[in-house]
Amino acid sequence: MGVGRAVQNLSYVLPLIFGSHSLTFLELSYGRNAKCPKSLHLPALRTLHLQFFNFFATHNHCADPFPNCHVLNTLVLSGCSLIEDAQVLYMSNQTLSNLTICYISTDQYSLSTPNLSSFTIRDCPIFQKSLSSTCNLSFLQQVNMYGFSNDGEASIFLRWLQVLSNVKILEFGYSIIEKIQNVSDFSVLSHLYFDYTIIWVVEYVSRC
Repeated sequence: MGVGRAVQNLSYVLPLIFGSHSLTFLELSYGRNAKCPKSLHLPALRTLHLQFFNFFATHNHCADPFPNCHVLNTLVLSGCSLIEDAQVLYMSNQTLSNLTICYISTDQYSLSTPNLSSFTIRDCPIFQKSLSSTCNLSFLQQVNMYGFSNDGEASIFLRWLQVLSNVKILEFGYSIIEKIQNVSDFSVLSHLYFDYTIIWVVEYVSRC
C-alpha cells in the first residue's frame, strides 16, 4: 500500500493503516505534521517507507517505533523528525536487514538491529550527531554514505566508524576522507568505494 499527499484527512486514515495485521508493504508520504504511533504493531509488514513523519519518545527520550514489526526486512525513513521530548532515534528491530535514513532531524542515532546487512545514510549530520549500537552488527555487509557537509568534528564521525567496524564494503565521497585522518578502527574492511569507483582495497587487521 502506498499513500501520498493527495489523501485528505490523513489523521482518519492512519489509524486504520497502522492497525492492519495483513499489510506486507507500506509506503507513506505526507506533511511534516503527520504523527507516527509511538510503537507500530504491523506483524506481517516486511517493507516500510515513511516520509515526513514525526516520532515521539517511548522511553528515556528515545523514539523507538519499530520493535513490534516482527518480520520487517526493509526500512526507509526520509525527512522525518523527533518532536516534543524525543532526542534519540532508536531503531530497534530483530529482523531488519536493510536500513536507509535521509534528512532525519534527531540529536542522536542508535541501532539495535543484530541482522542488519545494508545501511544507507544520506544528508544527515554525521560530523555533528553521534551513532551508537547495542549490538556488534556482525552481519553488516555494506554501508553507503552520501551528500554530507563536513562541518563539525571528525572525532564524531570516527566514532561512527567504530560502531560500523564490522562492515565489509564502505562507500562515501572524498570530502569525508578530507575531514578524517585515518580509518584505523576498522577491523574487517575489504573494499572502500569513493563515488561508485573502487580506488582502494584494504585488508586491515586490528591492532587492538
